[in-house]
Amino acid sequence: MDSTKLAKEIKGTADGLSFMILFTFIWTIIAEAALDNWTYRLTGIIFLVLIIVFIINYMKFNKTIQLSGIQLSEDNPEDKKQGKWFVIIFITEGVLIFLTFNILVNLSLAQYFMPCFALIVGLHFYPLAKLFKRAIHYYVASWITIIAIIGILITKGQLMPRNLITAFIGFGCASGTSILAVYLIYYGKKHIKALMELNN
Repeated sequence: MDSTKLAKEIKGTADGLSFMILFTFIWTIIAEAALDNWTYRLTGIIFLVLIIVFIINYMKFNKTIQLSGIQLSEDNPEDKKQGKWFVIIFITEGVLIFLTFNILVNLSLAQYFMPCFALIVGLHFYPLAKLFKRAIHYYVASWITIIAIIGILITKGQLMPRNLITAFIGFGCASGTSILAVYLIYYGKKHIKALMELNN
């Protein structure tokens, strides 16, 4: 793999990491907002620390590309096709979340929205796994989907207060996106090392 391809891989990894930073933050906020006990809220500090670590690595990846002086060329047809499918998957996810919310509210089943929201998010990682050809996406997809199904069952059985169910789902999904972020950092650092060895 030449330096340009390595730089492109690092840039793609940084872009993916930026999404995981955002999603981990959103799920953590959802979980924290649902809790009314500061003892449980301390769990959020773990994710806050992780998010800071993710941001630092995101900045390092972009700095590496900048210092390399490599000019990334225009997207080739394959990259454009991948980008097109990514947008389609992302838009489809958003539309399904919007429709699910409105359907559940109109059926007076709003309590099921959070686990159904998580279910849609979990399922959307499956086509992303095929798109990016990364097995880690399948694992994260399965993890979040399982969390969502458990959330639906707990909600149906009224086994926990609604805010605790939301917190369970929020922290569960944040764990999934954090795992993917950790993988991306590992993947990115591996390519940075290869780029440095190539340039030396």
